[in-house]
Order: sequence, then C-alpha cells, then structure tokens
Amino acid sequence: MEREKTKTKPRWTLNTLILKEKECIQKLKKELTFFFKENNRNHTSLQNLWDTMKAVSRGIIISYTAKRNKEKFELRNKLQKKIQKLERELQEKPENIKIKEQLIIFRHELNIEEQE
Repeated sequence: MEREKTKTKPRWTLNTLILKEKECIQKLKKELTFFFKENNRNHTSLQNLWDTMKAVSRGIIISYTAKRNKEKFELRNKLQKKIQKLERELQEKPENIKIKEQLIIFRHELNIEEQE
C-alpha cells in the first residue's frame, strides 16, 4: 500500500534578518513590555511565562512580516502599473524624452524593490 502524499506546510522559522529592522524591534519592545506588565511572575510558572512569551513574539513577528510583505507587493504593483502606462504613452509618442526618462526611473525603482 502506498501512502497518499499530502503537502504539509513547512515549519515556521525565525528570519533573523527581520531583527535588524528598527521598526520590527520597536514593535517587539512595545508589545513585550505590555506582555510582561500584564503577565507578571506571581501568577504563573516561569516555564509557562517563557512559552507564552515565545508564542506572543512569534505572532508579533508574523504579523509584522505579513504587513511588510503586503506593502512591498502593493508598491511593486503600483510601479508595474505606472511602467505599463508609460510604455503605452511611449508607443503613442515615441519621440517624447520626458516619458522615456520617467520610464527609466520607474524601472530602476522596481528593480531595487525586487532585489530587496
């Protein structure tokens, strides 16, 4: 008998590069400060507090990366639409230097975004 191969989601791992972003660090500090104010050591075991803090940290980081990825996706989409619009304008007016310059600038911005 052959087992059915089911796709499982890969296990979550921390992307350590995200910890170099100031915005992420500030969000973690703020949320963890609130967490430790609300969950003091007197009411729960140290192990339980540690496990809960890890889960909260994971949630904060997942939320932050999802928001960041969404913003990057929207920016790329916006740049691609501007490029397409300029390409259409350039087809209508191939001699227009201003359109060519704008097109180069937006392509460069998109290239930078895709490299990050």
